Parts: sequence; C-alpha cells; structure tokens
Amino acid sequence: MKPIRPRFSIERLEDRCNPSQFGLPWPDGSHLTLSFVPDGTATPNGLSRLYQTLSPVAPAQSWQNEILRAYQSWLAPANIDISIVEDSGQPLGTTGAVQGDARFGDIRIAAAPFGGSDEIAIGSPFSWTGTTLSGDLILNSEKLFEIGTASPLAFDIYSVAVHEAGHSLGLDHSSVPNSVLNESYHDVTQLGAGDVANVHKLYGLRTADAFDAVSPNNTSATAAWIPTYGLTQLRAQGDLTTPADLDFYKFNIGIVGSLTPVVVRLQASDSSLLTAKLTVLNSSGSVVASKTALSPHGNDLAIQFSPSLLGGTYTVKVEKADDTFSVGSYTLTVDRGLLATVLPIVNGVVSVLDAGTNDLLSNATALISSDPSGQSNRFDFYYEGSIETPSDRDSYRITVPPSPTGDATNLYAMAWARDANGVNPRIRVFDAAQQPVAFLLLTNEAGLMSVSVPNVQPGGAYYIQTASQGTGSGQTGRYALAIDINASTAPEYESLAFGTVNPDSIRKVSLNIEESGLVQFSLGSSVAGAGFLTLTVCDAAGALVFTLNGTSESLARTNSLFLAAGQYTLAITTSDTSTPRNYDLRMMKLSEPVGTYKPNSAAPSSEQTSPKPAETAAQTPPARPPRTKVDDAYYF
Repeated sequence: MKPIRPRFSIERLEDRCNPSQFGLPWPDGSHLTLSFVPDGTATPNGLSRLYQTLSPVAPAQSWQNEILRAYQSWLAPANIDISIVEDSGQPLGTTGAVQGDARFGDIRIAAAPFGGSDEIAIGSPFSWTGTTLSGDLILNSEKLFEIGTASPLAFDIYSVAVHEAGHSLGLDHSSVPNSVLNESYHDVTQLGAGDVANVHKLYGLRTADAFDAVSPNNTSATAAWIPTYGLTQLRAQGDLTTPADLDFYKFNIGIVGSLTPVVVRLQASDSSLLTAKLTVLNSSGSVVASKTALSPHGNDLAIQFSPSLLGGTYTVKVEKADDTFSVGSYTLTVDRGLLATVLPIVNGVVSVLDAGTNDLLSNATALISSDPSGQSNRFDFYYEGSIETPSDRDSYRITVPPSPTGDATNLYAMAWARDANGVNPRIRVFDAAQQPVAFLLLTNEAGLMSVSVPNVQPGGAYYIQTASQGTGSGQTGRYALAIDINASTAPEYESLAFGTVNPDSIRKVSLNIEESGLVQFSLGSSVAGAGFLTLTVCDAAGALVFTLNGTSESLARTNSLFLAAGQYTLAITTSDTSTPRNYDLRMMKLSEPVGTYKPNSAAPSSEQTSPKPAETAAQTPPARPPRTKVDDAYYF
C-alpha cells in the first residue's frame, strides 16, 4: 500500500470548518451544478483532454454516467442535489461566481497531464478564498481508465470519481480501510458507513419533501392535492428521498377544463440527477399514459392527454426509473389549457428585491438559520438578494448560534455576484449597538468579498450590510450572501519564508513537493518602495515554472497552479536599486489527490489481507507529519 508521505498541512481543528479548507460544506448544497469541460479548456495542469482520455473507454454518456453515479452516491443520503449544466470552456479557476456561475458548473470535470506524477486525480473543496476552482475534479490524462476492474493496468472511473467527489463536497481523507476516502486508491462499489455518517455531519440527513413531511403521500389513497400556481398551472416541489419512496398527487378537471388538453410535466434537469418514471391514472385507476427517464442527461418528462369530457380526478405517480439515480428533487406541474399556453418552469432560489426597505440597520431583515437543529455543519445563514440601484444597501440581522463548548467563536461572511460581470459587493459588519466591527479581509476582488470577525459571542446579535463598491454595470445586480459561525481560525496561507532582500541580490528558498497538487502562492511586503518584488520559481531541471510580481505594500497572489511532486527553487529579487525590501512568501494547498495503489495489480500486502477494523464515523485520519524545514529547504 502506498505510504503516507509528509505533505503540506494545517493543524486539524475539532469543530466545523478547518483552515485546510476541508470540513466546510457548500453554502447552498441543495442547488449545486456540475459540468464536463470541453477539450482544450485551460486548467492549472494544462489543456483539458477529458473526452480524448475517456472516449476510447466508452461512449461519452457512459463514462459521464459513471462520474455522475459517483456524485450520486454522496447525494442520495444527504441534503445535497446536483444538476448538469453546459460548460462554456472558460479556464478552470477563472474569476466568477463562487456558486451559481451561469458559464459553467460549480463542480467542473476535466482531465489534464500531471507531468509524470503517480497521482490519479485531484479534487478541490469549497474555499473561503472564493476561487471558482472549488469543487473541480481533474483526472490525470496520462493514466489509463476503464469502467469496472477488468484490467490490472487501468483505474476504475467510478472508484476514482467517488473519492474525489467526497473532496468536492468538503470531506478530507479517511484512515478507515473500506472508506472510499482512504488515501490510497482501491476499487470500490459504494460508500462505507463512516462515509455516509461524515457527509451527514456536513449537510445533514436527506429530508422528506413538504408533502411527505405533513403526511406521507406514498399511496394513491393518500395522494396529495397539487397546489395552484398562477391562473392555469398546478405545481408541486417534490423529492424522492429514498429508493423506495413513492409520491402520489391528484388534481381535478372540471367539465370546462376537459375541453382542452392537459399537460403533466416532471422537471428534474435543473435540480437533480434523478431519473424517474411518471404515470397518470384516471379516476378508475387505469393508466392514461406513462413515461420513463433513461438517463440523468435527459431526465425531464412530459405527458399530454385529452381528459374525459366529464372531467374528474386524476392521479399522478412519481417513482424511480432505476436503482442508480433513484433519489433527487423535482418539480411536478399540471397545465390545463392549450399546449401553447404551457408555462415555463423556473426553479432555484430567487433573489429578493426589497425596494430599499432594509437600507437602514434599524430596518434590517432578520435571517433564519439554515440548520436550526444544529445537526450538521451546513452554513448557518444563506440568502440571495439584489443591489437594485447604485445607492442601495441591504441590511441583515443575525443571532450567533450557541457554541458547543460555550466559548467565543468566529463569524465568516462571503458575498458574491450571481451574474457574470455583475455587482461588485461590499460587506460591512456591525454589533448589536449598530457600531462598526473590525474584520479580517480574506478576499476582495471583482464580484467577491469575504471577511472574518473573530471572537463573536454566542447568542449575540450582529448586522451584516451589503452594498456596491463597483462602477458602471458593476454597481447593481444579484448577489448571494453566505454566513457561517464556527470555532476555526481564519484560513491562511502558510508561511514559506520571510526576511529582507537587498538590491542586486537574490534570496533563494528550496521547496520540495512530496505530493502533486494545486496550490496558490502569495508574495507581500510591508515596506513601501519605488520598485517591486519578484518571485521566480524553477523546477529541478532549472526550467521556469512561473513568476509573480508584487508592488510596494501590495499582496500579489498567483492563480491556482499545479505543481508536480519534485524539487523547486524559489528566488526572490527586488527591482528597487537603493533600499532593501522585506518580503513575506506564503503558500496554500487547494486540492487533495488520490494515490495509485490498485489491489489487482500486485500481490496483496500483509496490511491488505489482515482483518479490517470495524468502521466507525468517529475514526479520523492520523495526524499528518508536520512541515519540516532544513535551513531554507521546505518539505511538503
């Protein structure tokens, strides 16, 4: 089995999100999207070769369904849903909405070369840094893949994808032998009990829809009436919560309504991967019509029929179409009228237009906890609003949830534009007395701002205010606001080196990357000067990897970069010809890889054949070896 090697890490904390960015769920786990990037899309590893790599294995829909099946394994037991969207081919990590960018999925699937690395794939969790790289899965295009385990030289697509899907959703590696998140690759067919328990901790158990919550509608005798929506449409938001779940609904057609066709639709394409079977029955229980979804790629269904001239009550049955994509949310509609008048179905969270009613803190909108039970690590508050005019500001009031230990905790708030090239949001924080509160700025770039307030008191009231700090078209638009209170410290770049560099000199640092992955570097200086700092990174062969320039008193950051395992030389220089400049060089790891061990490619090890311990959700990976330094050589 592949040994666990020293890697870059940040101290693991017990509660909620941790600075290494694992243990943090997505702000709105019920409305995630996924896309397959076209070949030629820029990634931190080079141009994507996803279709070129996997299409020789099977037709595109077949290998895509294996990846979707991997994500569905995590979605089925938890309060998470993912829908498929198109990908416009923007570079991975491009500036954009943290979640809900219309140009591509929140989770993007790609494949690119890893430069001879032994890693199979890398996945990135949601990050407070606001990068759109969050959630993305990149396969190593230099490896061989297959569906199943026929070849000892290839890797099962599902086994690789289900591991990285866990990382996409915020879960770290596990030391439990039969966990799909075990650090070394192994063929798997389903989640372990501990995997299920751990995804529950982040997102909570999958909950029944509003109809089942009131009174289960799992028989025709207990069918729920479909509520009226608008003038001519009936609409119900439903969910097949388990593979055994059945949903029955009913509606009535009067004599007047019987003169025109009826259209019954089930739409899941914009909300989940569910493949369902839709059946309409008349008042005597006979089947009028039935349709079945064949794939999550085309999982919307529509039945049009002419009702009896006497009208009557009709029943609609929603059930799974297969065992793989048997759980998920959907919208059911009934349109009574000509087909031309069928209303479009638009789902998702709607941004609130407040018309300036909450501009003042005294009129702040009270936000309701996203998880009042406290049974999961879901974000405490999530809201979608709109800056309607350049002078508009939106005020929100929150109450800090109880702390498990009773100690002070930290408040994190992030606002981002919901539209491409949309509003550039600003965040301000006030205490219960409506006095400004100092905060730590985590990110402030076009379309995104993220802050942290330390030591907020459980039970205390705080105000979060959003406004525009943009110009031109960036002054108005929709935004999402996510707020979480937890006991972790603010995520930080870990220090690589700091000190002073003199004019006409070079400060060199040796960096050894033990395990390939995605990283970001930052370079800053607290001393003003006429020149700028430059970071130059070369690999072991002396080839240039990248350069980064930081001007006086600024903090320069790289985009997400892929560094293969190996030795690197980091050189820091200054263009200032007269004054020494101090520097602060930091690095943050953004991804977790999966190793290349494959049981059927070698004789079983003694560890593999020994009895496996009982899996428990409480088991956590052993503490990773700390980062080590020898002179100015850093090992990760």
